[in-house]
Amino acid sequence: MTPSTKGASLQFRFQVYGIAVAGLGMGFLVSAAMSRTGGPFVYTLDDPYIHLAVAETILGGGYGVNAGEFASPS
Repeated sequence: MTPSTKGASLQFRFQVYGIAVAGLGMGFLVSAAMSRTGGPFVYTLDDPYIHLAVAETILGGGYGVNAGEFASPS
């Protein structure tokens, strides 16, 4: 194994371990949140809900929080 190949292998291994640790951490946080709320995923702020509601309305052909009502949510 040449020194440049060894360095690339070490960098790749570090990236894989970093992604694995981040994924396990996120999985732990989501499972802890789900267990504390009894199953449903609850938003702690209004902003994520508003964003997803607008995205759902745009998907249905409208714009805004309420279907059939074209209004900017800002």
